[in-house]
Amino acid sequence: MAILPQINRLNERARDAVWAAVAAGIFALLGLLGPLDQSIWIYQSIFSDEQMSGDIVFATSRDSLSDPAKPQQRKRLASALDALGESGVDHIYIDVVFDRPSTPEADARLAQAIERLGDRVTLVRRVETYIAGKTWVQTTIEPIAGDTRQVISDRVVNYMGFTWEMPLVLETRAGRFETLPAALADAETSSVRSTLINYDFDPTSMKVIEIDEDIEPATLASLAGKRVLFGNRGAKAAELANIPGLPGVPGSYVSIFAAETLKAGYAKYLPAWLAWAVAFVVLFLITGLWRPATELRRKAYALFALAVPATVLLGTHFHIRVSVASALMTGVWYGGLRLRSRWQRKFALEDDKTGLPTFRAFEKLIAEKGAPSAVIVAKVHGYEEVVKALPPDLHSEYVHNMVERLRVTEKGMAIYATEGRYFSWASAETAPQDIEEHLNGLRALFATPISVGDTELDAGMTFGVDMSGEPNPARRIASAVSAAEKTDEAHRPIIFAEESNQSDALWKLSLQGRIDRALDRGEIYLVYQPKVDISTGQMVGVEALVRWNDPARGQISPAFFIQECERAGRMDHLTQFVLDEAVKAAVLLRGHGIDAKMSVNISATLLRDNRVERMVQQTLREHNLPAHLLVLELTETARILDLDHAVTVLERLRLTGCSISIDDFGVGAANLEVIYKLPLDELKIDREFVANVQNPKAAAVIGSMIAFGKAAGIVVIAEGAEDAQTIRNLADLGCNIIQGYGISRPVELADLLQFQWTTTKPTAKNMV
Repeated sequence: MAILPQINRLNERARDAVWAAVAAGIFALLGLLGPLDQSIWIYQSIFSDEQMSGDIVFATSRDSLSDPAKPQQRKRLASALDALGESGVDHIYIDVVFDRPSTPEADARLAQAIERLGDRVTLVRRVETYIAGKTWVQTTIEPIAGDTRQVISDRVVNYMGFTWEMPLVLETRAGRFETLPAALADAETSSVRSTLINYDFDPTSMKVIEIDEDIEPATLASLAGKRVLFGNRGAKAAELANIPGLPGVPGSYVSIFAAETLKAGYAKYLPAWLAWAVAFVVLFLITGLWRPATELRRKAYALFALAVPATVLLGTHFHIRVSVASALMTGVWYGGLRLRSRWQRKFALEDDKTGLPTFRAFEKLIAEKGAPSAVIVAKVHGYEEVVKALPPDLHSEYVHNMVERLRVTEKGMAIYATEGRYFSWASAETAPQDIEEHLNGLRALFATPISVGDTELDAGMTFGVDMSGEPNPARRIASAVSAAEKTDEAHRPIIFAEESNQSDALWKLSLQGRIDRALDRGEIYLVYQPKVDISTGQMVGVEALVRWNDPARGQISPAFFIQECERAGRMDHLTQFVLDEAVKAAVLLRGHGIDAKMSVNISATLLRDNRVERMVQQTLREHNLPAHLLVLELTETARILDLDHAVTVLERLRLTGCSISIDDFGVGAANLEVIYKLPLDELKIDREFVANVQNPKAAAVIGSMIAFGKAAGIVVIAEGAEDAQTIRNLADLGCNIIQGYGISRPVELADLLQFQWTTTKPTAKNMV
């Protein structure tokens, strides 16, 4: 039973892999991935600088060689042909179609030059395509061509403006013709019908000559043994072509690149279907990595994600055109399906880790069948430590063993779970004393360790109970959770939720949803109050303060809604929001050259387990903020139930580089005993003393705190300095770091940037 949820998850991942591959395959078959593949090919070509063979030379002229209105161009071409013929070139290809006569003299002169070259010259026919898709072949007129050998050029431009493939032979009504690329490269055409075009060659390495003037003797001498291809520079748009990184080049370039591809043996290709198949198989194998840990599967996912760019880079290096869009989309689709599944599980009626119904399922049951007499929520103490110590495949067994103990008096009782830390069920008992007696009996059962594998584990459990007549199931469960949060194993293991007036109850019990909506709508936000070293006028720190501007109730007191967040079980959510926003603000300040420490208030109640530690580490890592720029200010130290555990958590936080501060020092539980035991870097003198600094007794207390801080190596900050006189008195006592309205009211981030800019130029006005 313990492994059943994991098997279900395995099947779900495999199913997602299949659907991702099917979706990517359909996209590929429909041609929707073509632009992505071509973009990758363009990248491969641009970032490769392979040199051309130098065996093929491109010859051209500034004006069109085929324009019948310019007979001098045909004469100039004839002269160039004569000169090249005498220079010992290997072969000449004329990729210019003379389909209309010019002057008889010019045509005769060109025909004679071609005839003198004999079998060392080849004319090129050109396939042209109508808009409707019909084709015709442009051919040089017979008086010029005579019986000269001819090849054909068929350059098909796709919807992105590129030609990625050319035929090596072509069947026409006039017969079977070898194509220009095949002729230039002397390619074997009996078994291969077409070639890919690899644009990895550096176009600047192609030798180009112009025939507008007589060709220099030295140039002619360098052409011996070469193949020369004549082509128009591209006076018409139809004669131009695009190659990666170089649009609008002569169309003959495409044939030259195709020939160079054949000569270099670079017509290699990783087909889309193979990349798609490999991606699917690999993903399918990864879905089976459910033992021993999720971490292994995550590493495999990371390697899969890196495999696509790695394949592109390897293809670029080895001059292989790779079609990996289908593989990439398989991964993207799979990732999207997994995120969708995770999102669905978040709101699912069944816990994916344990297979137990969730609190949401409990809400649904209450809504359908009516409210029970009592809603009970059990809180598991030490759950985080157990999860950290146990192998992942034993987590579910641990939870199910606890559930079986809860069912000891009623086999088959429906028990609902969330995150493994809370269990809930309905009770038909109507007397609080009967419920309390039953829960005490359960606590006695949990005094015996639970066996998980070969390990005996303690499982402390306390309970919150809601017996109100509230019809809303979500509010009743939230009320029981809030009561369970207030319990402790030593003194108050069972707490019954208190009832209040209807208006306040509706507000408090609906606070979970209100907070979520307020966060989404920006009603909950942060303001920032500077801490200034008055000896320099520099802002050395900032405290992030949370505010809530509710549309119905206006500004909500922070003390009230933070307290109610704890009651509603949303303190973690709020703390994570404040951490995220404050750390992002610190990163922004740092980007403006302001390395002020950012202080965030952390309720001491969060030190009961390791969640706050993970929260802080994840936030710093996500936003890339150096840990020494984050200060965690502890509030409500009176509510620390396990001081030793709190010390352990704080010491681990300090190891990350964060600083630990204690708020409101000198009042309540923030006393010397707390200072002695907790690993602190900073203490803040309570505003009660600061506001009365003119009083000799208050001044004496502040002076002793400052002296203590200096002796203990702890930074001392005075908060609540409201005016210039208070600031001067604090300075006289030796306290230089001050926070309060006398320095600045809490301001928005944009104003904080301005404040730092002005305080870099200290003046009496700015300092107070």
